[in-house]
Amino acid sequence: MPGKIGRQMGKMKHMVSLHLLRSGQMRGKYLRKQKLFRHMGKDVDYMPKELPSHPDLISIGNNVLIAPGVRFLTDRSLKDSGHETLYQRIRRKLQSKPLEPAGCIKIDDGVLIGTNSRIGRNVRVGRNVIILAHSVVTEDILPGSVVRGNPAKVICKAENYYRVHPRRNPGSGASRRRSLAEAEAEFVEWMWKKFEDEHITME
Repeated sequence: MPGKIGRQMGKMKHMVSLHLLRSGQMRGKYLRKQKLFRHMGKDVDYMPKELPSHPDLISIGNNVLIAPGVRFLTDRSLKDSGHETLYQRIRRKLQSKPLEPAGCIKIDDGVLIGTNSRIGRNVRVGRNVIILAHSVVTEDILPGSVVRGNPAKVICKAENYYRVHPRRNPGSGASRRRSLAEAEAEFVEWMWKKFEDEHITME
């Protein structure tokens, strides 16, 4: 029991530290120094303010941008929503039903992960992949792909995307964040166009 309490206190300390740090770059450097993840590369922009349940099952490469609200779900199934309600949690405990088996997640170099995206267990994201906002990744993504949706599907190659939008080619720091923000804005516009095309006109 003391060991479990100690781990919980340690995680709480790290959570407080993540909330106090002012930028994603500072959080990335903190997590790299603390060695909580299996691997945490250099120049990681880690914007979420909370830790995954099993960071030791997650490997993150160099020059990776992780937007706010991103969740790494090493021990949950993404077949449904990926969330467990309070009622479901109580019912599972009463039935002594364990969570889905855990799995590893590997994020290669140069990946951009958009706001509120979720990365499921047993997934590897290749180099220079762009994951647009609110995507749910349930399987491996080949290097240089742009993906979106639930489940996430490839919509184009990153090189083709940047050929059409050369100014959005990510470099580092602010330029990477601007590129991701523009990609997410484009996704929102696409979602509204899709919505309007699929629904009747009421004018």
